[in-house]
Amino acid sequence: MLMITKSGLCAAAILVFGAPAIVAAQQPASIVAGMQVKDPAGGLVGTVTSFDGESVMVRTDRHSAQIAKTAFTPDKGMLLLGMTQVQLDTAIDRSLADAAAKLVSGAAVVGSQGAPVGTIETIDAQFPTLKLTSGKMIKIARDGLAVGANGPSIAMTAGALELAAAAATAAPVKP
Repeated sequence: MLMITKSGLCAAAILVFGAPAIVAAQQPASIVAGMQVKDPAGGLVGTVTSFDGESVMVRTDRHSAQIAKTAFTPDKGMLLLGMTQVQLDTAIDRSLADAAAKLVSGAAVVGSQGAPVGTIETIDAQFPTLKLTSGKMIKIARDGLAVGANGPSIAMTAGALELAAAAATAAPVKP
C-alpha cells in the first residue's frame, strides 16, 4: 500500500513540477545577437554577436571570442560570465601571443586530417610561405593558419594543398 502524507505530496510536487520551473527561469528563451554579457559585479564584458547552439561569439571592446555556452549563466535577459572585460581581453591577448609565437619559420604544419602537410618556410605580417612535403612552395593568407595545442594547422588536406600549389600563380591561396 502506498501512503503519501501531505508533506510528502508537497515535496513530490516540488520535485516533479518545481524543478522544471527553476531550470526554465535560469535559461533564457534563446541566446541571440545583441544580448549583453556582464561580469558577476554587473560590469559590461561585451555583446553576443552570434550563437551556433554550442558556442557564443562575444565581442568585447577589443576582441571577438568564441566561448562555450556552458561558461555563461543566464540572468534577466542577459548572460553572466565569470570574467571581467579586462580579464577576458587579457586572456585573448595571451592566447594570440602564444599563437603568434608558434607561427615561425621551420614550424611543422598539419592539415585538416592531422597529417603533416609541410613547414613554414617564411612568414611576414600577411603571408606565410609553406614548403609542402613534396617540396613545392605555396604562399597562403596568414589567417588561413590556425594554431592549436599541436602547433600550426590548415583547414586543407595535403592533397588539396598540392592541387592548390600546382594551380597557384603569384596570388596567395585562401583555405
